[in-house]
Amino acid sequence: MKLAKRLELWKARRFRMDHFLAALIVLCATTAPAFAQAIDPSTDKLVNLGFQVFTTTTFNGNGRTCSTCHLPGSDFTISPADIPALSADQKDLVLGKNISGGLENPTLVTQLGLFNINDKVGNDPDEVGTSNTPVGPFRASMSIAALALTTSNLLPDFCTNNAPPELIENGTDLVAVLCDPLPPPFPANAVPITLTDVFQNDNPVTIGSATPGVAEGTRNVELGWAGDGALTDPDVFGAATTLQNEDCRDAVDEANNDITDLTKSLRAFSLAAVKTHFTKSLNRVPGVDFRCPTSLELDELAAFQEYLGRRIELALKAGVPTDANDGDAANNFAAGTQVDASQPVISFNDATAETGKKIFLDGNAQCNLCHFNAGANEETGLVHAPNVNDPSAPFPERNLNAKQLVDLLRCADVTGSPTTCMNAGTATAHGLNALVAPIVLPQDPGDKVANGPASLSLANSDCNSGIDSGGNTGCLSGGLREGAFNVQSLIEAARKKSFFHNGAFTTLEGAFSFYFSASGDLNKAFTVPRKAETGTTALANLATTYFSNPADTQQVFNTLGFFLRSLSSVYAIADCERLMSDSISLVQQGQPVTLQAQLCAGELNEVTNMIKGAQVQLPSQYVTVAREAQQIQLLMNLSADSRLQIGLETVLRTLQGMRHSIATITPDLPN
Repeated sequence: MKLAKRLELWKARRFRMDHFLAALIVLCATTAPAFAQAIDPSTDKLVNLGFQVFTTTTFNGNGRTCSTCHLPGSDFTISPADIPALSADQKDLVLGKNISGGLENPTLVTQLGLFNINDKVGNDPDEVGTSNTPVGPFRASMSIAALALTTSNLLPDFCTNNAPPELIENGTDLVAVLCDPLPPPFPANAVPITLTDVFQNDNPVTIGSATPGVAEGTRNVELGWAGDGALTDPDVFGAATTLQNEDCRDAVDEANNDITDLTKSLRAFSLAAVKTHFTKSLNRVPGVDFRCPTSLELDELAAFQEYLGRRIELALKAGVPTDANDGDAANNFAAGTQVDASQPVISFNDATAETGKKIFLDGNAQCNLCHFNAGANEETGLVHAPNVNDPSAPFPERNLNAKQLVDLLRCADVTGSPTTCMNAGTATAHGLNALVAPIVLPQDPGDKVANGPASLSLANSDCNSGIDSGGNTGCLSGGLREGAFNVQSLIEAARKKSFFHNGAFTTLEGAFSFYFSASGDLNKAFTVPRKAETGTTALANLATTYFSNPADTQQVFNTLGFFLRSLSSVYAIADCERLMSDSISLVQQGQPVTLQAQLCAGELNEVTNMIKGAQVQLPSQYVTVAREAQQIQLLMNLSADSRLQIGLETVLRTLQGMRHSIATITPDLPN
């Protein structure tokens, strides 16, 4: 096309856009609200630079960037469903084809979206294995949104000092708390503490004579599926400090010196990602296989990741529970789920989502007991457990529970048959092993950080009565492990295309089918007699209660799934409102808002996808919201490109209307 013709078309397009925006200004000028400053330019600059590092920087490694396996267009995760749409070069990077020694198992990546997180060095045979018997562990890509609400480990400190305590098994459901600072070894005078109540509704938190503080577990900020993603040993980059490893060692030391600081832990987590996933060879030598991120790059990466996702956690039911509910096993949360009376409460404007919420809170489902208000943060979701040590206390929302069997569905069918398959390391006819045959999916130890000497793993402890009663690998070669995974936020999980740490299911509803199966029941923390009442029996009870038919179990799954999709949609829209408020503030300061518009567009696309994926008859307002989520993006992008405040304000009002059509939040969220 000739230049003159292109210029003519561009002018015509620009003319139409200008007239559209001018009409918009006339329409909205009389109702433009005032917005308080939401983000300052210096923070915004750091966030934007972090996004650039996240999406473009390879750290002189194998060509991968953070966004290789945390796709911006897929809510910063990746699943097998995303891989076919990638370019050939992108697929090669995802599979790690250009890495000397072989980093990924292609079958596990393409079939389950599982990546090798083994980070040993020097082509250690314990890392490489063979194509059919890889070593692993292997984990799915995680959501990196709302990290401030999903990583804190803030259960009470049972110790009398400020040192981080540690949880170990002592052969029963009791725990021993050790107050010696990390790393091990631990003192020989550990004292078991009997827990008398695990409902924490005091401020500050108290349990008997316990004092508020940090939680047990391997660290205070639990990053990764098992909470062990952040590096804690600077010597993995070399025992002596050099110009090549200095930045890496310094960042680990900073994180170790302040284990409650999310930013510092994120910086150490980014180091682990570069060392594990960006390396050119399995030697993982700084300056040879990759370069250490600079201190500024780590700050930028942390700032960007902390900017992603929601800033709130809503209560599902009004009312602050009290200890008087302890005997009410049938309905644990009859008195409500507010942390305090000021916490906003969400209720849905349609009967289907409200029914799903009731199922979620029902004592037969026990969803809310572990995923309090569907989130995963003890700070904003203090847990009420009706009976002591049921599930094992103190519970949870972080990785502490050895009864969460870490070999979830490796070779066990969804129906629970054969139950002995969990002890058969070479079984390939069932579960995930059948899906990826001839690959034998290796056992995953969960938290890879040893928490004590092997002698503390007693014969009848949870650690030895799980997957492999002959000796759980989590209890061998280095001592007792937590043997568990973090409890995940279901708010963010609803947007994913694969579920559990091993990508076992591709829909929420499918994941529920496992949760309520006999095999899934083995993975729960509950004790007798509830142990036998939370699987198929509980599912039949739910179907009878809500659909008058014990066989109508699929309706339970579909309705529960719709509730979580609706809840996550509300959070996504609310986060877009935050991003638009930030945009308005930045425009007032003369700053660009491209990133805010891009992130909001991603949230809106997730809203559309979640609604379209629902397996119930959609109420009419959801159809409208799904359509508006796509239509509003044109105005948002035009307004962002032109830095037009009045257009962004209109987008904000539209978002608020979309959210209000789905649910009512009391009190409503501030602009």
